[in-house]
Amino acid sequence: MPAAATDPAVVKLVLDRTYRRLRSDIEQAHGPSPEIMGTIRRSMQALHREAEADLKARERHARWLAGEPGKIAPAVPALEARLADLKTSALKAALRRCGEEAQLARVTEKRDLVNIVAELVRKRGEEAVLGGSDDAAGGSTPGTSAGRPDGSPSVGGGSSRVASPVAPVHRHTDSGRTSRSAGQAAQQPAMAARHASTPSAPAPAPAAASPGRSKSPAHAASGAGGSPEAADEDCTLEPGMLTVEQAWERALDASGAEYFWHTRTRERRWQRPDLRLHIAAEKRRLAHERSVEARRAERAAAEREASAEAAAAESVKAAAKPRVRQWALDAGWQYGKHKPVKGVAPQLALARLLASVHTLPHCVLKALTVDPSSRSSILKAYKRALLTMHVDKLVGRSVAERTVCEAALAEISAAKAAMP
Repeated sequence: MPAAATDPAVVKLVLDRTYRRLRSDIEQAHGPSPEIMGTIRRSMQALHREAEADLKARERHARWLAGEPGKIAPAVPALEARLADLKTSALKAALRRCGEEAQLARVTEKRDLVNIVAELVRKRGEEAVLGGSDDAAGGSTPGTSAGRPDGSPSVGGGSSRVASPVAPVHRHTDSGRTSRSAGQAAQQPAMAARHASTPSAPAPAPAAASPGRSKSPAHAASGAGGSPEAADEDCTLEPGMLTVEQAWERALDASGAEYFWHTRTRERRWQRPDLRLHIAAEKRRLAHERSVEARRAERAAAEREASAEAAAAESVKAAAKPRVRQWALDAGWQYGKHKPVKGVAPQLALARLLASVHTLPHCVLKALTVDPSSRSSILKAYKRALLTMHVDKLVGRSVAERTVCEAALAEISAAKAAMP
């Protein structure tokens, strides 16, 4: 198709003539129809707006090329569409790549960032600023708003097409046959002219197979602003950190797609992260490893303390056993056999044990007043000993106190069980 056929001015002229011709034909065939003419008029107006926007974009670019004073230098429409589709982090990464971090102080919204990067592209070239093609720089998906294949701007500066409203269906009452209305037929030449001026974009490329647990491609370059000194501090490897090459190894998934996996955390990415993201991840990894080591040290210290306490308890128990045995025999109770000495009643043996238990070394129970002839007095003293010497009441006591009280209370409880 000739280049003139895709010119917005020619398209606009064709639309005007087509609208007038269709209006005349419809009025002659069917008479004035407000619904059909309204539908055609709205469709034509939408196409007019797109053609006029394209003309303004070309005029603006021509003025910039002519060097008119007072005009902000815009990028070509295809580059503008690409910069608008880039993420803010990718635009900031382009500034850092060119050593223009100080320009970030001028940025208040994304449009300012796009203008600054467009100016750098005009001065230094697209390859130097954005680092290659749209795919390498994280540009727009094929078929979105990257401009026309021949390099000319798309209608309306990359805006999506305006869908023409569907015209009402006209029925012929004489034959009962349903046909398309004149409004639908009128849209054919208009849409043909529009398609001639705006060729369809290629279909998006198929997505690559995901390697394992990876749910998204590699993150774009970090866009954190700040002074150059702070950026240098953030990009410094600390002792114990791995380099990017040491941490991320290349591998292939089942479909043959290349990805990278972390040798310590087993995390997977489509690309190696940049140095800033890698250092942030290494800081988190080292902090986690330090917390794990601290918990392991605490657990080991607790185990050592428990083993030392158990050894001390065994030592104290071995030393106190003869003393507890002698105390039981003096009270008329056979230690370890859970029965009184021959000729001594169980009630009398229990009363003697309760009255003399305070004489044991490291015993926490104070002296008790016990009447051997009174059963209620013996039970009252036993309850007092149980509430004082029970293991739940010895929390925080020394190993010697807990060991002696447990051994003595075991003999007292056996004597209580033997009492009728």
